[in-house]
Amino acid sequence: MTKCGATAERVYPPFPSRTFPSHYTMVTGLYPESHGIVDNNIFDPSISDKMESMKRGNVDAFYLGDPIWNIYKRNGGRTACLYWPGCAFNISGEED
Repeated sequence: MTKCGATAERVYPPFPSRTFPSHYTMVTGLYPESHGIVDNNIFDPSISDKMESMKRGNVDAFYLGDPIWNIYKRNGGRTACLYWPGCAFNISGEED
């Protein structure tokens, strides 16, 4: 992969190093305990009475923090987000 692709030095995953916490850390710059996505499946009885899969992504209350597409849009840019954790939610409550 290094020979034919791209690499980065000193890249460390957040803890826990799971798919959805890592992806949302990349787009918010926040650690999982700050952005709310702490595992691929989350149970928080104050939000939902069942275990929620982040793969389905149907509970917006778990997503905290401002992803980069919101920040860019707020500063005048046009953005599109597809198939990324948090894309489906208006996290900051901004107008489209």
